[in-house]
Amino acid sequence: MLYILAIIFFVVYLPSLVKEIIPKPKILNDLYKEKPPEGDVVIRENAIRQLTEEEVILLKPYLDNEDLISHPYQWESSLISLDVMRITGYIEKDYPSVSHYDYYYKMGNLRIFFPYRMAGRIKGFNKGFHDEDPRIKSDYINTAEVVLTKSYAIVVKINHYGLLEAGLNLYDRKERQIGDFWQTGKLKPIPLSSAESANETFTQLITEESEKVPTFEILNKRENNQFETAIEDRSNSGILMIASYVLGVMGLLFFEHFQSLVLVVCSIICFILSIIASVIKREIHTEHVNHIKAQIKCNWPSYQKLRIDTKFDVYYPEYWKPFLPKKSDIPIDMQIGIYSRQLLSCGDYLSISEEVKNYGAPKFIYHNVLLAITGLILTVLMFFFTNAIEKFDFTYRQLTAPVTTWQIDDEKNLKNLSIQSMDRINLDLSSVWCDINNMPSKKDDYLQCNKIFFNINPIDSSKLNLFPLLPQSIQEIYHSNIFKMKKDLEVFVMTRLKKKILDARIDNKPIFKDYPKLNQDFKNEKLFQLIKIYDIDKAILTFDDSCNHLNLEPCDRIKNWLAILLPEDSSIGSYNWPAVVDYAKSHHDIQKIEKLTSAENIERLVAQYRKNVLEQFIFDAKEKIVMLQNDENNLSIQFTNSIQLYDKNYKNIYDNEMLKEQLDYYNGILLGNNANLKISGIVTNVSYHNGAVSKLTISTDPNYNFDKNQLFSFSSPILINNFVFLLVILITLINSILIIWKKIANQQRLQIIMYNYKNKIVKFTD
Repeated sequence: MLYILAIIFFVVYLPSLVKEIIPKPKILNDLYKEKPPEGDVVIRENAIRQLTEEEVILLKPYLDNEDLISHPYQWESSLISLDVMRITGYIEKDYPSVSHYDYYYKMGNLRIFFPYRMAGRIKGFNKGFHDEDPRIKSDYINTAEVVLTKSYAIVVKINHYGLLEAGLNLYDRKERQIGDFWQTGKLKPIPLSSAESANETFTQLITEESEKVPTFEILNKRENNQFETAIEDRSNSGILMIASYVLGVMGLLFFEHFQSLVLVVCSIICFILSIIASVIKREIHTEHVNHIKAQIKCNWPSYQKLRIDTKFDVYYPEYWKPFLPKKSDIPIDMQIGIYSRQLLSCGDYLSISEEVKNYGAPKFIYHNVLLAITGLILTVLMFFFTNAIEKFDFTYRQLTAPVTTWQIDDEKNLKNLSIQSMDRINLDLSSVWCDINNMPSKKDDYLQCNKIFFNINPIDSSKLNLFPLLPQSIQEIYHSNIFKMKKDLEVFVMTRLKKKILDARIDNKPIFKDYPKLNQDFKNEKLFQLIKIYDIDKAILTFDDSCNHLNLEPCDRIKNWLAILLPEDSSIGSYNWPAVVDYAKSHHDIQKIEKLTSAENIERLVAQYRKNVLEQFIFDAKEKIVMLQNDENNLSIQFTNSIQLYDKNYKNIYDNEMLKEQLDYYNGILLGNNANLKISGIVTNVSYHNGAVSKLTISTDPNYNFDKNQLFSFSSPILINNFVFLLVILITLINSILIIWKKIANQQRLQIIMYNYKNKIVKFTD
């Protein structure tokens, strides 16, 4: 007996003993070679079972086809063994690279792969990223059953969701079966593939799922009635309506510029088409309704959704939220749209049909909103780009009072006139200029101006920097012969002598012997060129006087150079300028042979000084002009459209090399010697200062040149513009009022409906 018991014990426990004695494969150890992070405990159990035949079949595609393995997993074509082990812990996403969206699933340090989209059954997954760790970790502990490959573990069960259910896609197939049952009223079996039919377990699982009857019962089917149809907004998209409306408005606005009656006809056609498009209703397909009995499994008020079967949801109106229970224990009568799955009635009282029958259908505002928004945009655009208010004002003045026409040829008289808005004005004036703060781009023969100024009181020429009135010393600076330079025989001899001396020095240096090219370059340097400078004393006295009047850059550097040009026996340093001036006064015809480069430097400094003097004068003149422009006692005219102002001197102000001409132009403005202005227009705004005209705004729009009879003809652009502007405003106002009225009416309707429902609270659990 003892022998028999020993044999039985040996047979039963031998496999376990062998498994403990034989070490695990190295690749299995590699899966756990990382030390688990502190606090992240994963419970791993030994093999709890072997893969079933069905699980092997379902895993085979993932072992045979590497395309089914998503990146960054490395495809493995075989399992280590058929042993299934259970692991428990938190699941997280591990991103190999922060810059990529590919990731592994991990439990502890074990990479796990979910076939057949089983990852959707992980419990407590947080969708947000942690601030410091680019991983996503589940909030709850999950239990998984896995089999091992060399690189990762494949999940065959996650919590209560197994590979068979996932691989056979029973949830989706059952959902489609119920959807078909909802449409047809017949519960058809779930079709099986040939592979599924060949496996008894697959066939049994699918058949069992297929035979589960939905928890709701379809009593009958009907078409939705007129009351249920009335809650559908049959308004079309409104694209044709809005497009026609906008084209009609734009056509009438373009008439102002093109003066073509074809545009008017096209606009009228567009308006008619817009009206027709607004009343066309879109076709609503006939909706069928299922009358059912069903229990409420769950109610999600935030989504306005009821679950009446584990795989079937329906939707209800938002204002029914207070009257629907979270769940019901007994079936309830419901009527639901087949395609929309919209709940049309529930129980004895909640009913869309009764609501429409007793309180009317809701009012729809889609087209009203489109027209109101479009009209508002058009109104704003017309207000800013067509001067609509100005045209209305002009039309009103034409109707209510005779229009005054002013003939003005003297700007001083203009300031003292009692000009009113919408008066007609003909100007023939001189001494005007464009706003220098907003100078236009250069044209060939004229300035393009939006604003002009008048010089009512020209400035005395003695107060300006007119070139003929400048100090004599400053004028002399602009003479090209302020420095007389030439090469005479003495210069030629000294040049040759110095060149020979320096050439000899260069030839004696070892570095130049080794580099002949460098030797030649040094010999050709400009350093050895000389020139004689005459009348140095006159130049000193001229710059002394000039710099006393205008001490601008580079006066100091010019003085230093001039001091250096004194003869060496003068013994005067460049720092002692008064002594230099005294020496120049007592010595005449000072001349000196100097390096050509030094002479060129002096000429560059003198040229810079000339430019700086003129720029300073120009700056002073422009400052005076700006003061005139800002003076309220002066007169300015603002034009609604740019005008062409002819001025023979204006071209020079764009040439930086013609500074003297620029100075003459700005001085001409201050002296009142500028362009003439001859133009007609309508005064749209007048400003007075101390009882005199200060600012005028004039529109030169040719449409204002019509007389009263032409203005009120059907072809008048101003009349058409006024009509379109009023029409757009009227359409916008009407639709805005309709939107407000309809929203109030709908709100009152809902309040009455809800009040009546509160008095008839449905008791679903009676």
